[in-house]
Amino acid sequence: MMGAALRHLPSLIGVFLGIYFSKNSPLGNPAVLPLLGLLVLYLSLAIGRGMFPTNPATAMWLIEPWSLSQIVVVALATEALIWISVSAPGLLGSPASGDAYSNALVGAATAFVGAAWTKEIAESKGPFLSHVQFKLSAEAFGKRHQLKAADGDAWHACFSDAKVAGWDFAARRKRCEILEGYLARRPGTTRPDSRP
Repeated sequence: MMGAALRHLPSLIGVFLGIYFSKNSPLGNPAVLPLLGLLVLYLSLAIGRGMFPTNPATAMWLIEPWSLSQIVVVALATEALIWISVSAPGLLGSPASGDAYSNALVGAATAFVGAAWTKEIAESKGPFLSHVQFKLSAEAFGKRHQLKAADGDAWHACFSDAKVAGWDFAARRKRCEILEGYLARRPGTTRPDSRP
């Protein structure tokens, strides 16, 4: 039961931040700060994924913060729902006739956000989690280096759970160690940290 509660904690933090920024935005528009945060996290992810084939250990540390994106996405969704609930009566006509419509609009938007964005976050699946992005990066490493099952541990680190179980943080670190070892042993591999 505690595991499920911890898995939903980022969503709860995102809701609280969304409510807070809707009321007390330090930059005027409540969406600006979460959008800037999402941009920084995305840039870190993109750089990490790009450098993974040549430097997996450093790339892992650039990919890891991506898990914070789930908090930012939920905060943005919360802000959008608050904006819709506050703005809907004015958008839908007179206040008397707009109440039913605005309630329906807020309900529909809430259902959409829940189904489209936050459902995967709550289930620890989807693109907003670092282990998913790490797995995609490891698979790209294997394809770029044309790994085959005969490459042993390196192939398993990219494509299977046979040598390292799972994709949690400890398993990702172990997979990086294996891939770093593969790069160090591979003839003709140029490493950014190698010295002449």
